Amino acid sequence: MKKRSMRGLAAALVLAMALPVTAFGAETVQVNGYDRREGEAVQDQLSISNVTGKTTVAGKEAYVCQAPAKVTAVDELQTFEVTKYLSAGNALAAQGVMLPDGYTQESWDALYFESEGEAVVKVGTTYTIKEPGIYRALGMYPAIAGGAEVYLVVEGNGQTAASLTKPQ
Repeated sequence: MKKRSMRGLAAALVLAMALPVTAFGAETVQVNGYDRREGEAVQDQLSISNVTGKTTVAGKEAYVCQAPAKVTAVDELQTFEVTKYLSAGNALAAQGVMLPDGYTQESWDALYFESEGEAVVKVGTTYTIKEPGIYRALGMYPAIAGGAEVYLVVEGNGQTAASLTKPQ
């Protein structure tokens, strides 16, 4: 009897390790758009909350997140946007750009209009993604300095990464 319960316990542990990470295992990930060289310190551009794993969508690596997921600027940026996408087989079709928390379209546009190519997005500017879907977060520095581009698959309301990345 003892051997049977030990086998059952071992099988349960193996099964539990094979299951996807739940929201209890969610973490915040820092994103840097630059390749780091050994010993080189480079500032991260973005922070993403509620990350539970990784997947691939239309050939691009993406973080899997639980809604609500927050994308936050952790450095001053020239461009910071989150765009919702729809899976279209091997491609993604843009569905619309979101507004950051606390901004109207007019105040966000005015920020960029007055920037004259300088960094305008302040540290702490946040997008809260509440709806399941595929998103692209972009955090760029002025001119050709580069930045970060990252894809997110946000799960919620019974929708999983597998159902969200299936071509529509």
